[in-house]
Amino acid sequence: MSTTSDSFGFPFEPYPIQKDFMNSLYNALSQEKIGIFESPTGTGKSLSLICGSLKWLQDQEVKTTKIQSVESTDNEPDWVTAFQGNSYEDRKREEIERKIAELKKRVQHVRNIERNQSIFELASKESSKKRFKKENAINDDNDDEFLVGDYHSDDDQEDNLQNSSSRSHLSKEVRDLLEKFETKKKPKVSYNDEEEEENEDLFETKIFYASRTHSQLAQFVHEVNKTTHSNSLYEVSLGSRKNLCMNKEVSKLGNIHRINEACLDMQKKGSKKGPCSFLPSWDNKLKWDQFRDHAIAKVRDIEELVVVGENLSICPYYGTRNAAKSSQLVVLPYQHLLHANTRESLGISLKNNIVIIDEAHNLIETVTSLYTVSLSLVQIQLTWNQLSLYIQKYKERLLGKNVVYIKQILSILKILIQHLQVADKSKRKDSIIHVNEFLHQSSIDHLNMYKIKNYLETSNLARKLNGFIDKAKEKEEEKRRQLLSDPKGSVTPPPPLPPALSSSIPTLTQVEAFLLALTNPDKDGRIVISFGNADSPGVSIKYMLLNPANAFKPIVDEAKSIILAGGTMEPTRRIVNETGLTIVNLCNVIPDGVICFFPSFTYLEQMYNRWKENSILERIEMKKKVFKEPRESNMVETTLRDYSLQINSENDKGAMLLCVVNGKMSEGINFSDSLGRGIIMVGLPFANRNSVELIEKMKYAKEHTNHINWMVE
Repeated sequence: MSTTSDSFGFPFEPYPIQKDFMNSLYNALSQEKIGIFESPTGTGKSLSLICGSLKWLQDQEVKTTKIQSVESTDNEPDWVTAFQGNSYEDRKREEIERKIAELKKRVQHVRNIERNQSIFELASKESSKKRFKKENAINDDNDDEFLVGDYHSDDDQEDNLQNSSSRSHLSKEVRDLLEKFETKKKPKVSYNDEEEEENEDLFETKIFYASRTHSQLAQFVHEVNKTTHSNSLYEVSLGSRKNLCMNKEVSKLGNIHRINEACLDMQKKGSKKGPCSFLPSWDNKLKWDQFRDHAIAKVRDIEELVVVGENLSICPYYGTRNAAKSSQLVVLPYQHLLHANTRESLGISLKNNIVIIDEAHNLIETVTSLYTVSLSLVQIQLTWNQLSLYIQKYKERLLGKNVVYIKQILSILKILIQHLQVADKSKRKDSIIHVNEFLHQSSIDHLNMYKIKNYLETSNLARKLNGFIDKAKEKEEEKRRQLLSDPKGSVTPPPPLPPALSSSIPTLTQVEAFLLALTNPDKDGRIVISFGNADSPGVSIKYMLLNPANAFKPIVDEAKSIILAGGTMEPTRRIVNETGLTIVNLCNVIPDGVICFFPSFTYLEQMYNRWKENSILERIEMKKKVFKEPRESNMVETTLRDYSLQINSENDKGAMLLCVVNGKMSEGINFSDSLGRGIIMVGLPFANRNSVELIEKMKYAKEHTNHINWMVE
């Protein structure tokens, strides 16, 4: 295969290391392998990833088209083909090809428009806002919307929830008939996760590129624009509501959980805040296709997609989800790809697709943190109070097994509270135990966590509870305002809000995540009970994932190929050398004294000896005389005196002091003025070695990696 810059679409003549990278990447994708690629900072890793993968995708699409063409013109005579008719697969393929051809035509039309004008506007912008505001009637006093539907069966093979709260006296058949009639009568405005239309992916294979932060994703998109692939590529970036929401009333809430709940609440029928003016009816295919066409007509980052949404008055959060079905490259943050529930809610299918994970040295840490769930005692108590108020309000109207499951959840919360409220201070010690052991000790091992998990997911209890609490809090605060404003009222201030209404933070969502974590295999995680410290006050219980393999396995099973790329994928001597060279450069520009901290004496000695071997230390000493913190306490004062004398001497050489975090020189010494013109921190300070979490993680790592000798050089 040719390795010229033209074949890969590289913006300039690539260096040999970049050619090798792209060729190896191309081969890994062709063989449907898992590839681990290491490329130091500054070697063009992003461009190599882009050009190598998009070149493969381009060739794959051409190859697939040729195969389909050969299959469609097989050796069968024309009269046999005509008699048999087209198979289901043939008809399906023809339909997709027709849709792709139509999409290309529409996108090209948008590209022509944008090429001729820098800003596009739609005359219907204001009228569309007015139309959506009139779509739903608002009933401020109706709280039936927060009542969970009838739940009869534990079998999830059928939809066992019907929103029958206001028609409980009617039979199920009559309620179903009325619901169908209303659905036909009124277009669907909401685009809930559960109601998302099953749009089919148009392209047989697409690339999912994930990185850690939105700024890294934006930089990647800008790199894509430098290549020749950007002219014909359909790309879309996915993000959270916090990054994409245009509704000022929602986005101003700040907290991601509050934004999510407010967005979903506005999609409910009879919502007090009304339907969002930027969310068209899902039946309005023209509007959604309009956003999709503009979104993929050009390679855009998140900020540019928000501008597209503003110009079209269409929600970019849901618009990008729709556009992803018609994209060849989907750019998304880690959590959207690595968290199973998030993938499912976004409608992301990895089957037969390529997954590229950049900055992959963060992969293990990210997966474990995504599936680690912590609950404070305050959160648990608040959830218990809120759920108790909820069942008190709706107890007589809850149907089926709703009461049974809500009472089970309340009993679990009560047990957790009792478990964390330890009266004897001498027994308040951090502890860590296996999940099954915790369930047995707490006497909740008789409860079926899988059925409770299924109920929470199916009933949407968390969302309904949040809406109920918000509305109850609004009513209570309105009563208080009326009492305070009444001139004939009592001078006594009104009583404080009930505990259940003291906060409207969606706590049951976090509890639901914790209960879901308890269904993981016992060997994969631990329960950590913490009674707090100076840095993290408060009692809490946490599910800590130790084994990210099972969480990552579905991605490996589904994807055609997975590429892990990063600057450093394993600890090597090169990193030690590069650190030394960085310090050499800093010593060239920082005058007088420089203090360089290391996590430990062992760490310091290893770095020092390595720099001594390859003459890096000699280069440092050309600029600064080097002093090391002594292990002996009686030598500290002598070292500090020599360091100070060197800096204040007549020569302009200056000095560097190598010392240890939490050592004898890190506290109580004033490195003022010329004694400390620069501070360098190498690595990160070590965690508390007595931390129960750290001890358990190290124990788990030793038990499961003792046969691996390449992890640490």
